[in-house]
Amino acid sequence: MNSALNPISVVAVIVSLLLIGTTVMMYLNHRTLQRQLKQQKQWFEHELERIGKIDSETGAVSRDWFRHLLDSECRRAVRELTPLTLMRMHVDHSSGVIEAPMLAQIVEQINRMISRPGDQVGRYDARSIGLLLPSTNEHAGRFADRCVQSLQEKFASQGVRFTLAGWTFQPTAELSAVRAQEMLDKLYDEAVTTSPGQVVYQAEQADALSMNYNL
Repeated sequence: MNSALNPISVVAVIVSLLLIGTTVMMYLNHRTLQRQLKQQKQWFEHELERIGKIDSETGAVSRDWFRHLLDSECRRAVRELTPLTLMRMHVDHSSGVIEAPMLAQIVEQINRMISRPGDQVGRYDARSIGLLLPSTNEHAGRFADRCVQSLQEKFASQGVRFTLAGWTFQPTAELSAVRAQEMLDKLYDEAVTTSPGQVVYQAEQADALSMNYNL
């Protein structure tokens, strides 16, 4: 009895193995490609979200995201019964023009002066920068003075002047992002008009002693 394998059978087995191997490789490659595409999509979505939150010219929080954070912090302040402070700083240059690189330097300097994770520096417009300081009491006014003094010392030779309006709000039922922003904007306009180069600060009085951080 001839036990030799039929050449045709051998070829068929080899072809079958090759087809199986090719199918497995294609499946693995497809899974790898899907995983890579998913990772790229997640990275792209994360970057879009990150870019939308940050002002590309200054590195500060974007205006829209700053408003979103203000709304969230107002709600949290009322819920946790902790005051919050909102500030707006006007930047004025002797030339009448404020370039974005200079605003970026100012934002960087302010960020060096705040250390708590919840504190935020945002861009309002071409000439003003906002500060959102949750869980702060009336001592935030001292921080405002130190902040402006530090900036004036650093940028005095560049002909820059800083006017800051700040308001510490108590966690009353009336506190909201809209109300806080309206009150601060009014104080800001008055400060820029009547007290340029100075700090104008107001604080609502607390009815009872609360535990809040000093800056």
